[in-house]
Amino acid sequence: GHYFSTGLDLVAINQRPEPSEFLANHFHPLLGRLLTLPLITIAAVNGHVYAGGMTAAMACDWRLMVADERARWCMNEIELASPVPRAMAVLLGEKWGTDKLRDCLLAARRYSPGEAKAVGLVDELVSEPGSRLLQEAQALAMKLAKPAVLHSIIRMIKEEAWPRSIAILRQPDHTDYFSHYRRLKL
Repeated sequence: GHYFSTGLDLVAINQRPEPSEFLANHFHPLLGRLLTLPLITIAAVNGHVYAGGMTAAMACDWRLMVADERARWCMNEIELASPVPRAMAVLLGEKWGTDKLRDCLLAARRYSPGEAKAVGLVDELVSEPGSRLLQEAQALAMKLAKPAVLHSIIRMIKEEAWPRSIAILRQPDHTDYFSHYRRLKL
């Protein structure tokens, strides 16, 4: 496909009785789980990856992407008049580097696969889409796989490497980040 993820479904979230609870009860726990899973995680990015999808991909340990020049990485919340949830901004800053966030968050810069690799969003580009991407991801997983006895060590390493993100993701955030979107009725 041409999409890894276009982000959170803001229309569906805003139809929930308590939209602000979605992040605290669903998305942040998912990011926390990806970030601390006691296994090596790999995102096989097969196309566009926006906003919440970008954050989920960044929560993984490695990111492979098809070298399709139509595909883009982007945090486009500013274009939707939506603030970036604190946990997502901290995770991106901690995993990618705070010096790179300005263009990403404030200008909604779209990164091509080559640009994404150059700035550290992507670890490896795969020239052929589809099954080749999954084969490359599986080969990397086999190369990086660790025996079960090391799984607790993997978790400890991850918790030491990303302490700020993990702490924020473990604290329920009930801020209504979606109210701006509802007012604009985009």
